[in-house]
Amino acid sequence: MTGFVGDGFVILTCEVYGYASFSSTPVWTSDNEANFTDTSKFAIDVSNSESNLLIYSNGSVGQGIVSTLTINQLRTQDEGSYTCDTGNGRNVTQLLIEVAPTTVHTTTAEF
Repeated sequence: MTGFVGDGFVILTCEVYGYASFSSTPVWTSDNEANFTDTSKFAIDVSNSESNLLIYSNGSVGQGIVSTLTINQLRTQDEGSYTCDTGNGRNVTQLLIEVAPTTVHTTTAEF
């Protein structure tokens, strides 16, 4: 996933099925040791609803959840790997941060 400095924010998503068998909610970590407790910079949300149900081939039904990590005020230091650890597996997302291109408008005056 690519985000641009100045875009404001990016949302990383982790979908987990079979959640009822997990002992805890997903935990987000990063290789740049981000402090996810800074609520002005990061927001973590976990939702579970009937729309997240998974029906297996044997007819059993598993509950699913979606966990999102929102990173606000994007900076180049936010680039890196972000991991959603479910206790039963991991989803890893690589976030690339680029400086958004700028356009310079010039006018020419004739004398």
